[in-house]
Amino acid sequence: EVIDVATQAPLWQYIPEEAETMTAYSGEPLQSGVRYRWQVYGMADSDAPLIFQPFEILSRPNRWLVANGLAAAVSQTDGSADNRAIAQINYFTNRSLYTDAIQALFSSSSASPEILEGQFDVIESLCQL
Repeated sequence: EVIDVATQAPLWQYIPEEAETMTAYSGEPLQSGVRYRWQVYGMADSDAPLIFQPFEILSRPNRWLVANGLAAAVSQTDGSADNRAIAQINYFTNRSLYTDAIQALFSSSSASPEILEGQFDVIESLCQL
């Protein structure tokens, strides 16, 4: 679910099917400057979510800066799916855009050892919360 940090009000909730491994946010558009938090539950009947760091939507000018910087970073790769994914993950991580880095990490169709190791590390870190 997505929570408004200021009000603690749930804005969107989703219960995945058992075999489902990812979903996309489908609620009302989120507003720039407002702090939100993803809450992910390990089990459908769990009362204790795994809580991700709060995030906020960047303003339009900042989104353009990020998009242009990301395009420049990806253009410096050899164009392979592995290297594009790694460039995206590094770009977001180096700018403390961790939610975006996690999304890039798990959206990658690459099965390279680096991507798989990164996915494993994130899962392991979340399990230790």
